[in-house]
Amino acid sequence: MRSCRAPRSPNMSDTAPKTPSPERFARFTARLRQHGDGPEPASRPRTSPQTRSGRTPHHRGTPLLRLGTQPRPFASKESTMSTPILHGFPKSTYVWTARAALSLAGIDHTFVSILPPEHSSPDHLERHPFGKVPSLTNPSLFEAAAIVRWAHEVGDAVLFPSDPLDAARVSGLISCVGSYAYGPIVRGWLFAFIWARGERDEAAYQAALASIRDVLGVFESQADGPWLVGDQLTAADLYLGPLLFVLLMHKDGEAILAEHPKLQALVAALQAHEGFMRVSYLKA
Repeated sequence: MRSCRAPRSPNMSDTAPKTPSPERFARFTARLRQHGDGPEPASRPRTSPQTRSGRTPHHRGTPLLRLGTQPRPFASKESTMSTPILHGFPKSTYVWTARAALSLAGIDHTFVSILPPEHSSPDHLERHPFGKVPSLTNPSLFEAAAIVRWAHEVGDAVLFPSDPLDAARVSGLISCVGSYAYGPIVRGWLFAFIWARGERDEAAYQAALASIRDVLGVFESQADGPWLVGDQLTAADLYLGPLLFVLLMHKDGEAILAEHPKLQALVAALQAHEGFMRVSYLKA
């Protein structure tokens, strides 16, 4: 049961304001003149002007500065980092894709070649835990998909359309390049036959060409022409383009490409694109 007694009156001696001593008042006003702000809590350690300049008092909208200092602009992790460094095998199509994205986005970068067995070294595994290429430092990213997306977000180029449907088409075609085009063109044809030594199994070779023809037929049907999606270059072109240039390395691949006029037009458009060709593996 609550007590019905009236609350005890406070002791006026406890609540009456206290007059500071002249010495304390002088220190207080001197601090005001020095900082242009209220007094610091006694528990706050003294710091250098550079450290204090980033503190914003809750009752004012400007940082606390000592006289004679200049405010430092806000610096994010990305804005203070060094030049990006791309690590990769020079003739990799995915490395070309990543470099082209950085180039088109206006992001200066340094390229460092990674050749076997360097991809399994501790240093490279720290950059790419699966020992693949490409990988990026400053910032730390691995896989072309991450690097291309980062270049789109922070750079000057628009690699993914603003229209949601077109952007979805770009993402779908990128997925198709990795799932259905890279294997037949690079592993099933380039590595297995063009760069291979020894006698060639002609039946297997013709089957490999037939697989490439089927894959290109799908991309031909999906392309708007000359670019895959819309009327300007997108990330989808940066993924498929290097594989089409692989076909141009051999007359049989060139003959298959000639059967697909929209993809031929894509190759011609990329050949005329200085930012894309500047980082081509054809110069490696």
